[in-house]
Amino acid sequence: MNIFVLCAGRCGSVSLYKICKHIKNYTSSHESREKLDFSYPKNHIEIDNRLCWFLGRLDEKYGDNAIYIHLKRDKNKIAESYSKRFYYKRGISMAYKYNLLRTSQRIEKNDVDICKDMIETIESNICLFLKDKTKTLEINLEKFKDDIPRFWNYINASGNLKVALKELEVKHNPTKKSIIKKMKNYLYK
Repeated sequence: MNIFVLCAGRCGSVSLYKICKHIKNYTSSHESREKLDFSYPKNHIEIDNRLCWFLGRLDEKYGDNAIYIHLKRDKNKIAESYSKRFYYKRGISMAYKYNLLRTSQRIEKNDVDICKDMIETIESNICLFLKDKTKTLEINLEKFKDDIPRFWNYINASGNLKVALKELEVKHNPTKKSIIKKMKNYLYK
């Protein structure tokens, strides 16, 4: 059975991926889709925030024949994290702001508000997609210590859960303050 972790991003997906690397009866990847199709190996966990933009196609390919995990985090914290990453020229928040919103929508909102709108859109898409799915589970970054064992049991994972939980002691994929400072200097000169 395939497992897809759907999320807005900036919510612990890399940490969850590092945890899943300790699972023996599933392969796992983070943002591994290289081709335009949705072919993944059997018994694979795919963790990719970009899947939320392709839910119709994911439904066509897997429908209710997969497990779907909704990875969540406080929306304000996600928005703050994304708003600090506008320096990524090809980042999702940048694409949302400049390619999906109209100029008038961009002018009247600050970057955090634009990111909140993006997250609201993503979360709404995920909730609509999951509405008719029978094998779903919600995990929250703020409750990882409790939710990871529930996730582990839900998918019947084999491996060393204690060792996997040690990944929670490492901060994965943080937005580096030194990069933020450099980009602010570059962007606002």
